[in-house]
Formats: sequence, C-alpha cells, structure tokens
Amino acid sequence: MKTSINTWEEALIMEMENLYCSEKKVSAGLNKLSEAIHSEKLHSILSRYAETAENKRLKIDRIFSYLNHEPNACHTSVIDEIINETLSRIKFAEDSKFQDLILITCLQRINAYANCAYGASLRYAIELELDTVADLLEVMISWQLTFERELMQIADSEFKNGAMSTTG
Repeated sequence: MKTSINTWEEALIMEMENLYCSEKKVSAGLNKLSEAIHSEKLHSILSRYAETAENKRLKIDRIFSYLNHEPNACHTSVIDEIINETLSRIKFAEDSKFQDLILITCLQRINAYANCAYGASLRYAIELELDTVADLLEVMISWQLTFERELMQIADSEFKNGAMSTTG
C-alpha cells in the first residue's frame, strides 16, 4: 500500500484497490453467510448482490484500465471483520428469524462501507474530470442503493412479522 497520498488520482486508485479487494471478499463471505439464511427472499437478495459484486469488480477493472494502473494487493480487513462478527453473533440466536435479522444487519454494514467508498471514489473522479470513470461509479452506486432499499424492505417485513418481541 502506498505510504502517502498527494493527488486526487492517488486517492482514487487507493480507494479503487480497496473496493476491488472488498468486493472479492464480499463474494467469498456471502458464501459463508448464505448457509445460515432461512428466508427465501433474503437468499434471493443475497444471490443478486453476489452477482453485482462480480459485475462491480469487472467495472473496477475497467476503471484501472482507464487509469492505466494495475491494482496492487490490498490489505483491508473491514469486510472480513464484519462477516466474522456476524457469524459469531448468529451462534447466539436460537430463532431463525433472529438469525436472518442478524444477517440483514451484517449486509447493511457491508453496504454502508461500500457506499461510502464508492461515493468518495466518485468525488475523486469528478474532481479529476474523468467522465467515464464517474459514469461507471454511478452505475455501481445505483446497484448499492438498490440493494440498500431491498435490505430495508426485508428488515421492515421481518420486524413486523414478529421476529422481535418485547418482554415485560
């Protein structure tokens, strides 16, 4: 990893390397998480998200080509940590609806992290006047926002269907 960032392009490249690595880790992590999902609707959303993770990596490759840069190995562990924490939490949830809700919040955390990074990358691309790169990033951001809406809808549905009960 570069030790200093002094230009918009260096900032963009660093962000894109982390996103490339993160999307790769998301794909691997989703396989682990999918084994714990009970809801068919959540399985469907997760499958579509896994497909977009691969498509995002292809678009990131295009961005690297456009920048005439090969991605370096990245050392981000954010996605791994979120997934491992989720797998640990699932062990404590005895009810399948609680397990699905824990998985939904995990996916929301991953999505929030990615939204922030894609948004920063878009700002860098705009600053650099890289219209093609900005267009590719806008497509990926739209996928992220769609996933965010789907997760909110299923979370709302699960909460309303009695997954959470109050005691007292």
